[in-house]
Parts: sequence; C-alpha cells; structure tokens
Amino acid sequence: MCCCACRYNDAERWFKEALEEAKLGFPPGDPHIPAAMHCMAELYRNTRRYSEAEQLYKEAIDLLHDHLGEKHWMYAGALCSLASLYEAQGKQQQAVSILETALELRRQLFSDASFVYADTASLLAGVLLKQCNASQDSSSNSSDQDSAGNSSSRRWFRRKQRAQEGGAGTAGLERAIQLYSTAIKIVEDAGSIEGTPVVSWLLDLATAQQAAGRPADAVVSLHKALEYMAVPQATATPTAAPGSSTSSSKASDLRQGMQPLPSATPPAAVNEASDVPEASTNIIENSSNGSSDAVPAAELIRQKLAAQASEVSEWLIDAQLAAGDVAGARQTARQALEARMNLLGRHLVVAKSYTRLAQLLLQNPPDPEAGVLAPQLASNAESIAQAALENAQRATLWSGMLRGTFSFLSGSSKGSTVKASLDAERSLQRLTAAIQLGHAYMARAAAEQFNNHYSAAESALRKAVENLRWAVRTGDADIKRLGDSDAEV
Repeated sequence: MCCCACRYNDAERWFKEALEEAKLGFPPGDPHIPAAMHCMAELYRNTRRYSEAEQLYKEAIDLLHDHLGEKHWMYAGALCSLASLYEAQGKQQQAVSILETALELRRQLFSDASFVYADTASLLAGVLLKQCNASQDSSSNSSDQDSAGNSSSRRWFRRKQRAQEGGAGTAGLERAIQLYSTAIKIVEDAGSIEGTPVVSWLLDLATAQQAAGRPADAVVSLHKALEYMAVPQATATPTAAPGSSTSSSKASDLRQGMQPLPSATPPAAVNEASDVPEASTNIIENSSNGSSDAVPAAELIRQKLAAQASEVSEWLIDAQLAAGDVAGARQTARQALEARMNLLGRHLVVAKSYTRLAQLLLQNPPDPEAGVLAPQLASNAESIAQAALENAQRATLWSGMLRGTFSFLSGSSKGSTVKASLDAERSLQRLTAAIQLGHAYMARAAAEQFNNHYSAAESALRKAVENLRWAVRTGDADIKRLGDSDAEV
C-alpha cells in the first residue's frame, strides 16, 4: 500500500514538473501544455481526486478550444476524458451531454465508419445504460430481489412492463441499443474482430436488450458473443469416439456425462466450493507457479476463455427462457455442462450445471428423456455437492489448527486477522456447498415426482429443507462469530 502511494506521489511530482516545463518552454497555444494537463488530470481521476481532475480537464479543454478549435481530435478526446470523470462520479447526465458532443465531432473528423467513432458510440451507450439501470434500481421495490430458480420470468416481466410504460428511461435504452449496434457493425464491417472489444459490446448490448424487455434480441446478441468467444480445442483434449453423435440434443450424448463421473481431473487443483470466476482464477494461478507440471500459456488462455464462455452461457439460458425458447435453453445447458466438465472436473459449479439441466428437462413441455435423465443429473449434483460440503467441513477443522499456529507465532493481533480471514473463507465454502446440495435435492424431488415416486420425492424434499435450514443457521452463527472477530481485531 505504501509502495503504491509513493509511486503515485512520484508520478504527481513528475507530472507537475512536466507541466511547468511545458508552460515555460512552449508558447501559450502549443498543444503540449493541455496534453500535460490532461496527463495530470488522468492521475487525479485514477486516484479519485475528482475536483482537482475536473479543474485540469476544463483548463485543458478551454486551451484546446481557444487555440485549436472544436474540430480537432485532441479537443474531442479531452471531452471524452471529462465525460469519463463525470461517469466515475455518478454524474451520468453531464457525461451523456458531453459524449453526444464528442460523438458528433468525431463523426465529422473521422467519419461514422471509423473505429474512433465506434469507440465513442460504445462509451455513450455505456453511460446511457448505466443511467437507465440506476433509474430502474431506484424505482424497484424490495420484491425485485427474487431468489434463484423461477425468478427469471418475473424479472423479465417487470423489465418488459417498465419498457412498455415508456419515458426517458426507455428512450435511453433504445438509444444505447442503437449505439452499441452501430459500434459492433462498424468493427464487423472492417473484417477484423480479434483484438477489439466487440464481445464486451455484445454483452452490453444484450444487457440493454434485456432491460428493454427484448429477450429474443438478447439471445441473438449472446449467441454472437459466444461465437466470437469460440474456445480453441486443446491438443491434449480427448476427441469423441468415431461414429459418436455430435448433437447435444441426443440423450446418449448426455449419458457420457452421467455416473460414473469423468476420472480426468483439471490441469490444476481447484476449490470445489467456489464459483466460475474463482475457479478459472485458481486454475490460472495454481498452474503458473513455476512448477514442472505448469500448464502452458496457450492452455491457460483456453481455460480462461472457456470459463468466460461458460458464464455467458448461463446468461444465455436465462434469455432463452425469457423468450420462451425452452428447447434452446436445454441445448445451451447441455453445452455448458459439457464445457464445465471438461474444464473443472468434479467442481461444485458442475453440480450447479447438473441441477440446472435437470430442472430444464422437467420444465413444461418436459423433455422426452426427462424421466430417465433428470434423476441421474440430480444424483450427480448430489454426489459433487456432498463431497464439497465434506471437504469444506474438514478444511474448517484444519483452519482451526492454523489459526492457533498463527496466533502463537505472530502474536494475538495478526493471529486474529488471519483467523477472521480463514473463518470467512471456510464459512463461504460450507454455505455454498450446503445450498447447492439443497438445490440438488430439490431437483431430485422434482424428478421423482415427475416419475410418480411420491415417497422418494418427499424424502428428497425433506433433505433439501434440512440442508437449507442448516445453511441458514450456520450462516447466522458464522456472521455473528466473524463480527466478534472483527471487533477483536
């Protein structure tokens, strides 16, 4: 922390010296002066010294306007920087006004088919989307905070209802959609997607389309994003057996992922009680520690892309369900499950995928193979979640021994800090595993009820309630204990 502060102080000192030298060495209208101001303003913005940054940005903009005129690329760039400052401060309307001006200037300077224009359009669209989201959040009541599972349709219904009501928010969303679409088309027409932020723009476009109550359009955008995120196959990845079907809609394809689970493990150990982002991070960090069995850089990139694509797939499933495409959601869920199994092995997030697919197969209209596949999927989810919960429980015992060791070796203050950190991590692992196990039992209950096995369905539901109640009790106790630990520290 001190090192970073010292570097920022050094940078500020050098920028001040550069600005003074620019003022002494160049005539008043020379662009080196506003350029030096801009650099110093950027430092202030990044260190959240917003008032000082705003003053320098405005001084630079005034100098550029007076000596170079409005139709100069430096002036348009300075406007975008000031807009970014206002966005960081939550002054969305001021940012929108400035970016509209900058967008028109860049259209005149570079044409409306240039990447500079596309980049500015995406910046403006992002601010408009953020402005609309803030407006919707402030108008939402506590009922918007639905639980996972069947809350998706209710959220989509409210978004569509708000879009139909009209108003400035809807106009802003439509403008954001138009701007994102324009930016994406510019880059696509240029013929080179690699190295551009098109995937990010597509995800933002899908967000805007969702908020506007247009799930079918969001599905198209997410499909395109996944297409651009296509993960290259690893050379060591086993290929399908000759003659095997490539259609993920076939029940036989899914049975390859049923019991027994794949024996192949991911390239590096991962935490079974974490979620996708943490999992991908752990794989990359644990595999690049300089050991002899470290995964090559190309494989790490492939794994990271696969993890990101997996997250987008979950989003796509929600969009497909909101658009009424249950069959498409099932196909996406199958593909996501297969990708996660290949990437993570017996990871807890794979259990989540098993549970999700089981629920989708049972959803009306039920899949023809639901009666056979759903119980097997739920059973696989139970197996992984139960193992993760047991591992988390054992890890809690070991963390207690580590806490005592740290307290003895490092003194009470540092030991308390380590204790709180370990407690928080282990608590999250236990709760995540217990909740996922409860969801797996719920999926099992639904599958048994679908097959008219009512006694087995009741037993699974009781187990689900038991696990979820245990998670609530344990969570409350952990929160109280962690609060006491913070007070001690």
